[in-house]
Amino acid sequence: MNSDPLADKPKARTVLNELDSGPRNKYELAEELGVTPSTAKDKISILRDVGYDVSWSESEKCYYLGNEAEITRKADEISHDKVAERLREGAELSALADELTTKTGELLEVFDRLEEQGINIQSKKTGDDPIYYIPDEIDRRFSIDDGDGHYRFAVISDTHLGSEAEHLEELNEFYDRCVEKGITRVFHCGDISDGWKVHTGHLNEIKDEAAGWGRLKDYVVENYPQRDGITTYFIEGNHDNKFYNRNNIRLGRLIADRREDLKYCGNCQATFVLDKANDVDMELIHPSGGKPYTTGYRLQTLFRERSVDERPDIAFVGHLHGSMYADVEGVKGFYAGAWKGTTTYGKRKGHEAKIGGWIIDLDIKDGEITQLVPQWQGFEERATGNRYDVEEL
Repeated sequence: MNSDPLADKPKARTVLNELDSGPRNKYELAEELGVTPSTAKDKISILRDVGYDVSWSESEKCYYLGNEAEITRKADEISHDKVAERLREGAELSALADELTTKTGELLEVFDRLEEQGINIQSKKTGDDPIYYIPDEIDRRFSIDDGDGHYRFAVISDTHLGSEAEHLEELNEFYDRCVEKGITRVFHCGDISDGWKVHTGHLNEIKDEAAGWGRLKDYVVENYPQRDGITTYFIEGNHDNKFYNRNNIRLGRLIADRREDLKYCGNCQATFVLDKANDVDMELIHPSGGKPYTTGYRLQTLFRERSVDERPDIAFVGHLHGSMYADVEGVKGFYAGAWKGTTTYGKRKGHEAKIGGWIIDLDIKDGEITQLVPQWQGFEERATGNRYDVEEL
């Protein structure tokens, strides 16, 4: 007498072997058996009838053998899209691992793979179990305290690499000046790239070799100025963000992964602590909205609604393609310039670009800024080279 209850049930045996390898849904089982999903479910019933413990996971919509706590899904078996979806809501690490029937180590491996794709994942400690999440906006604080109270650095913005109107030659000259002045840090206020399909007619302004997100990423990696001893700390701007808006992927992170000298610091905003003991800080910000009707208006609106405690000591503002320094609302504020000439689109909007960046000398003593010496490094705006511009008759 045959003691094997599945001896004459080969398809049920196949289902058992599949489940023994890990959780499966009815569609996966049906494909393996070459039958319909409903027939695959019938084989599950056979296994249960002969005594096998086959359970159903509502969270994963799949069948598995044994106790749910015994299931350990490998990183390759976990839906990365589902993890990303859950992280947009925020989730405790162990709770998410239980929900996905895996171990925390496997889940962290999935996080690493998502970050390799450019998705930004943050964590915060609120108890024994950290919460992981994908933020809409990043407000990271970095420390660059030199300890002697003196800082010399450069600040730029809106390089828009890939645009027909980029001023890459001038940007390289600026980096050469930084080398001559012994500068080791350059801070970039966003729009390192010109993006893709940002506004109507934008495709007409993009270089052929930078057309499309893949080419654009490569173009930035290969062409952004690189100098020994200089690190560029950059945030994303609205042009860079178009990639995230369409694909949930951070272009800035992908660029930084291929260039050791380019450090991605966040989406549209980052704060740098200059004096740890007294919390003197500097903010990079790439605001939203169009160009203000008066030059200094945006600086006022950026900070007047913030409480005094939340305002930075120094702020560098991108996006506006202007050059200005003013003490506004208790903040030493700068417009950080641009390296993209005025395109056809910009002309229609009435924009004017100030090509160049800042070199800053700063002294801090006893928690106060005792000296601030800004030097604007300006360059002449060249013709855009936009092949769709029409010359005046």
